[in-house]
Amino acid sequence: MKLNTWQRVAASVFLITGFAAGEEYQSATQYEAHADAAFHQGDYKNAIKLYRKAVKLDTTNPDYRDMLGRSYERQAEQSAFPLALTYKARESFIRAIQLQPSHKGAIEDLIELAQQPVGLCSGNLDEASALIDRLAQVDPASAARQREYWKDARGEEQRLGQKTLCGPVKISRAVVSHVAPHTRVDTSLQTVVATSTQTNFSNVGTK
Repeated sequence: MKLNTWQRVAASVFLITGFAAGEEYQSATQYEAHADAAFHQGDYKNAIKLYRKAVKLDTTNPDYRDMLGRSYERQAEQSAFPLALTYKARESFIRAIQLQPSHKGAIEDLIELAQQPVGLCSGNLDEASALIDRLAQVDPASAARQREYWKDARGEEQRLGQKTLCGPVKISRAVVSHVAPHTRVDTSLQTVVATSTQTNFSNVGTK
C-alpha cells in the first residue's frame, strides 16, 4: 500500500514518540531502532530511556552500551549539572569494552571522555594514552589521529604547568561558569577516572 505524505509523516512521528506515548516492545532491536531515531533527532533524554530498555532485554550487546553512553554524554553537554551524566557515560563505555574489548567506537568514546570530561576542565591523559594503545590494536589509523590530539593536549597541559586541560570543543558546549570553585569535585572525579587504568574489562557488568 502506498502511503500519502501525511501518512508518512504520521509514521515517522510515531516511530520517534511511540515509547513516550507508553508503547512497549518485545525485543531489544525494536527499542534500539526507536532509540536511534530519538538520538539523531537530538532527543537524548528519550534516547537514554530507550537504550536502557534495550540493555535490559539484551545485556550482552556492546553497541547498546556504547550508544547509551553517547546519549548520556550528549545530554551532559546540554545540562547545567553534567557531572552525574558524564560519569554514567563513562560507565557505559567501559561496560561496552568489557563486553567486546575490540569495540572501536566505545574505545574512541572513552578516549574522548578521558581527555575531556564534559563539564570539567580536567582530563586524565595517562588513561587516554593507555586507551590509545588499545585502539592501535584495533584501528592503527584512528589511534594515530587520537595520538596527535593527545600530544597537543599534553603540550597544553605542560604549558599551563598544571593538571588541567581546557579543550575548546566540548567545554564550549558544556555549561561551566567557574572552574576554581569545583576543585574538590575535580579531584574526586579524577580519582574515579584514574581507577579505569586498573579496571578489569573481563568482568562484564549487567546493570
